[in-house]
Amino acid sequence: MNIRRSVFIGFLLISVASLKGQDTQFYQAFASPLTLNPGTTGMIPGNYRISSIYRDQWRAIVDQPVSTFSVSGDTRFSVSKKRENKDFLGVGIHFLSDRIGFISFTTNQLGVSLAYHKSLNEKLKQFLSFGAQFGITQRNINYENLNFEDEFNGVAAYTDPTGETFAPNNFGFADLSIGLNYQIQPFKEFSVYAGGSWSHVNAPNIVFDKEDENLPVSTLFRKIQLYAGFNYNFSQQWIVKPRVNAVLQGPHQQVILGSHITKQLTDKFSETVEFGLATRIVNNVDGFGPESIIASFGMDLKGKVVGFSYEFNIEPINNNFRNQGVFELSFTYIGEYDNEVFFCPEF
Repeated sequence: MNIRRSVFIGFLLISVASLKGQDTQFYQAFASPLTLNPGTTGMIPGNYRISSIYRDQWRAIVDQPVSTFSVSGDTRFSVSKKRENKDFLGVGIHFLSDRIGFISFTTNQLGVSLAYHKSLNEKLKQFLSFGAQFGITQRNINYENLNFEDEFNGVAAYTDPTGETFAPNNFGFADLSIGLNYQIQPFKEFSVYAGGSWSHVNAPNIVFDKEDENLPVSTLFRKIQLYAGFNYNFSQQWIVKPRVNAVLQGPHQQVILGSHITKQLTDKFSETVEFGLATRIVNNVDGFGPESIIASFGMDLKGKVVGFSYEFNIEPINNNFRNQGVFELSFTYIGEYDNEVFFCPEF
């Protein structure tokens, strides 16, 4: 078991170095709307929204797993008192923390978002939204939790002093993202949405020691995220929700493809239960192929939404790590819920 964990930790340390330009991510992307697309800020079937999500990876393998937590709040305002003007303005703030526990590498982010939702056709409930987000990110690492070759005592432990020279263990940078979202409900039983975001527009420098002129600049890869889906009410109490979410960031590409089924619990659509199944397809050394299967479950009780998902690895590092997956737990509260289900792409 110790050998397995050592091999796995070594792999992850290599991954941290090679994937330094890759963002944290959530399968339940719409449960963390402000990290998905600033264009979804204020896109709420109510007056305000509080969203939170927790992601946990590889807990069965390492004592301190890779964990990510995000919480956000946003609200919307009518831009005019005229009844014929259905435009909205969305304002929001979010906090995200990502921690690789066994090496104490932490990323904290605070962002402020603003979005404008333009009503194109009230009868078709058609909106085009644009948003922007400004954030501050701080990264930190605890060098005491790392071991180096010269610390090995030649027997069985890393107890000797190291001759390594360390850079400052934390730094910060400003970040800018923009996004678009489009949606339309051509008839009562059917709605479509599509959107995309461009993150790290300013390509910030993510080198720990920025004062060392001998170190090359290392920028955070710009990220493009595109998504689309539709909701179809094919019977009085059932809704099918196919969707696709694609992410391109530097050399990293992935696509999540799947569908959810929603069952109405009462005569009102504000009380529902939802099941989902999806696959994550990634581009690795073997080319594009499925990496995992994701199962999800959620409930919406009049604007109180709880979601759970678990990701099963089908292409593990090796057979010893098969089925060492990832789980996510989310909670969303929508204040003054008014059942405007057309206005927001749902989880």
